[in-house]
Amino acid sequence: MKRRLYNVLLVVLILSAAWSIRASAQEPVMPISLDDLRYQFMAHSFLVGGIEQEIYVKLDTYTGQTWRFHASDPRWSAIPETAKDYSRDASSLSRYELHTHDYLDTNGDPQEIILRADVVTGNSWTYRGANGNWKEVAQDDKVVNANP
Repeated sequence: MKRRLYNVLLVVLILSAAWSIRASAQEPVMPISLDDLRYQFMAHSFLVGGIEQEIYVKLDTYTGQTWRFHASDPRWSAIPETAKDYSRDASSLSRYELHTHDYLDTNGDPQEIILRADVVTGNSWTYRGANGNWKEVAQDDKVVNANP
């Protein structure tokens, strides 16, 4: 009887050791780095006839490609680019970002536009509404002398 008990304990010990060796051989789970996050999602609110609306915008931070989503058409639709568009070559780095700009219009109504920025070249585009397109943001390259 004791021998049978020792045999069972020996088998359990061997199986436990084998399981622990296998478990320790697996790669550890590493936390995701911010550089590994390729897509950025953002809610965009705007007014239509005084009624607040909302869509979601998805950005591929490597290529700058964007899509919009609205419940009335539940799919990711590509957002059109401007006719004069800069080349946005694919990158292995997160070079594009989305930012919101909230402001009051001339009537005092809250407004929101989305700014897409290329942190490598400094180019930027704005987007507003549900069915808009990206519009290039002009940049004044003149140096303003603060001390006349």
